Amino acid sequence: SMNKKIILIGVIVFILCLGAVSAAKLDSKKFGDDFSIKVPKGSHFVAQKQNMSGTDGFFNKNMSLDSYVDNQNQIMILYSSVPIFSEDSVDMLYQMMFQNLNPDLDSCYETQDGDLKFLKPIKKSSTNMALAGFNQGNKTVMVIGTDYDLVYDMGKTIKFS
Repeated sequence: SMNKKIILIGVIVFILCLGAVSAAKLDSKKFGDDFSIKVPKGSHFVAQKQNMSGTDGFFNKNMSLDSYVDNQNQIMILYSSVPIFSEDSVDMLYQMMFQNLNPDLDSCYETQDGDLKFLKPIKKSSTNMALAGFNQGNKTVMVIGTDYDLVYDMGKTIKFS
């Protein structure tokens, strides 16, 4: 159901600048022992914990996601290994996250490509964010950003360690 609400507490503040770099050259990067992904050459990701708390009892205690933010390219990568999110429920996580990042949007295009799901705002703007989510078992990586093509291209390169 779409009325579940999620609040991300933490610094998800993207410095939005209009000339986003398109067709970036990508290099493979490992994030801890969890996963690898191709990221724009020369990008700099700052690690931080994002706490989630639910407003409807779905989250019975605060959970945290590992997040990595690159302000220059306006990209955030989130990693979750919370058992509550698996193949069966991960779509709900994507929807909640998408709504949380795009509070003014009530619709998006969804594309499924194997284990990768891509949520793309129907209305393109410099503040609307696309989300690529990759899930296997209870491991999920989400790539979020304003450059839809980059988000999708990165999403296709996610591999769990």
